Amino acid sequence: MKRDEQVLFAFARACDTPDNIPVLTFLISEAAWAYAKDGLGHDFDLTRVGIPVKVIIGRTKNNAAGLELLRAANRIGEEVKDVRNVDLGFKDDDKKPN
Repeated sequence: MKRDEQVLFAFARACDTPDNIPVLTFLISEAAWAYAKDGLGHDFDLTRVGIPVKVIIGRTKNNAAGLELLRAANRIGEEVKDVRNVDLGFKDDDKKPN
């Protein structure tokens, strides 16, 4: 994949955000999104740049296919929590300065 097609990310430290919680942003190009079809995906070990998080971004045909992948991860010992019924979007209060 060409460098200008790769997934971009930005990290805001807690002290730089209105609610003092770190924010990690991913921007996915059309080429990177297309690459993530058919079971391929993107993985990031952000511990290499001092952020204690590892991320996997994948693409599935639908939720049923994605759930099957997560269930397979559960079977090999990875903890998977289904939070589809939880609103994880930023709230208006999260966006206001302190």
